Amino acid sequence: MGQSRPIIKIGISSKTLFRCAHPHDFDSTNKTHLDFITSAANLKAVIYGLQPHRDLDLVKNFVDSVEVPTFVPQSGVRIAVTVAEAQAANQGQTDTETVEDLKKSLPPVMSLGGLKVFPQEFEKDDNSNFHMDFIVSASNLLVENYGIAPAYRRKVKLS
Repeated sequence: MGQSRPIIKIGISSKTLFRCAHPHDFDSTNKTHLDFITSAANLKAVIYGLQPHRDLDLVKNFVDSVEVPTFVPQSGVRIAVTVAEAQAANQGQTDTETVEDLKKSLPPVMSLGGLKVFPQEFEKDDNSNFHMDFIVSASNLLVENYGIAPAYRRKVKLS
């Protein structure tokens, strides 16, 4: 876990204290990072009917061979902070309209060449399905960004 981050006050009249998030570069020697990649990839594999793999050494060797370009933020990008700003950025388009636009942009099912998908139902008590692996690793990536203690599987499962 990284060094402790300062707790800051957000806003002029805010009485709630927040930690500033800080980014992390992917590190294949960090078990949390590997667990996230492994669980996310396996969730997707199972959906497409592929055999999952739990071998972290195999995953590490693969991810070490991947060239990830350096992130360069785009200039002039504005992130909405209020609902009004978000609506203005979406030109008044609702979530339903956005979803409908996305549906229209999808290719016809017949053009997918018999692609089969196998929907999964969330089951927290089955340790072979990667569901809790993904939730715990995603949760622990988040806490790393805030410099707070990691969540343990049992605690996450009971939450």
